[in-house]
Amino acid sequence: MGKVWAEKRGIFYDQPWDSLANFTKDRHLTFDAMDDFMSIVLKALSDHGSRAVRVLPPEAGVLISFSERVDSKVVGEYIFTVLARAREIAIEVYLKATAASFREAWKMVDTIIAAGGGSTSRTSAEDVLFRMFEPNMDEYLDEETEAIKPAFEAARPDVAIR
Repeated sequence: MGKVWAEKRGIFYDQPWDSLANFTKDRHLTFDAMDDFMSIVLKALSDHGSRAVRVLPPEAGVLISFSERVDSKVVGEYIFTVLARAREIAIEVYLKATAASFREAWKMVDTIIAAGGGSTSRTSAEDVLFRMFEPNMDEYLDEETEAIKPAFEAARPDVAIR
């Protein structure tokens, strides 16, 4: 029953946002569009999530299930587009975009906890976000290592960095 309820939420179908609006014409990163996007997502998560907790039994796990779907189908797709564009521009822009996207998406953790009304643990809420971001982390860490390697090598030419 909870899955059917979640499937009918408008956030999965009414998506008027443009993730590429996070870039200026001169290819700089600006997160005004993501701020607006996250405001919409957080409101939907809060409204629908708190309603689900009030109406459906807690053991159904509808809030976490709904949050995971919002993360993967809405926030994850939005962020993936931002990161792909940032990577096309420059690695430095990609690194900034990844960190900023994670910071913005982290707001979901507090919203999930609040919507749960005490029935959702911080760990469960954080896991939702970590699962969504996990596919991006290896690439981010590899790129970050490559980006800072020259600075380390310049500071310590006697130490090999792999």
